[in-house]
Amino acid sequence: MVVVNIIQQRQQPATASSSSNSAAASSSGDTTEGSVGLLTLQSEDGEVFEVKDTVATQSVTIKGMVDDDCATSTIPVCNVNGRTLAMVIEWWNKHDIGAVSDEKELKEWESQFVIINDKSDRDKVYDLLMAANYLNIPTLMDSCTSAVAEAIKGKTTEEIREFFDIKNDFDEKEEDDLRKEKQWALENEI
Repeated sequence: MVVVNIIQQRQQPATASSSSNSAAASSSGDTTEGSVGLLTLQSEDGEVFEVKDTVATQSVTIKGMVDDDCATSTIPVCNVNGRTLAMVIEWWNKHDIGAVSDEKELKEWESQFVIINDKSDRDKVYDLLMAANYLNIPTLMDSCTSAVAEAIKGKTTEEIREFFDIKNDFDEKEEDDLRKEKQWALENEI
């Protein structure tokens, strides 16, 4: 497992708010050493969240903004909707140092957080994966890709296409040629 490189203090859940003014002052970088500042994040659909800077800097992207003093006001998270950003923040809070003392307990929580049982879970994990990629959150990206791999394990090409709503754009001859060429990859298919 990728270990969070940022040393964090304690878990404090993020809160959605209708105003970003209160956090903008505390996220201005004027915190004293050892104190916890707040960052204000705004999703693409306008939802605003206040988050501890030590928690949000699990994102390499946000950490870079904080390190470069670019996080002095509301940080727009343009490619992530509010529902998904709330889940990302839940992930950060769970991975805050001291939030979970047992590594096994954390792994179990992670596996349940990104499990794919049906198409709505698939869509949730897809949104989380895109957010993890955009915000550069390696631990979340690893868990999401593992969930996708687990979801397709043992499935045929057709089952995978159906599960992910992928249209087969090969004609019958092209698909047959590919199956012959890449037969080693399809040995376990029926």
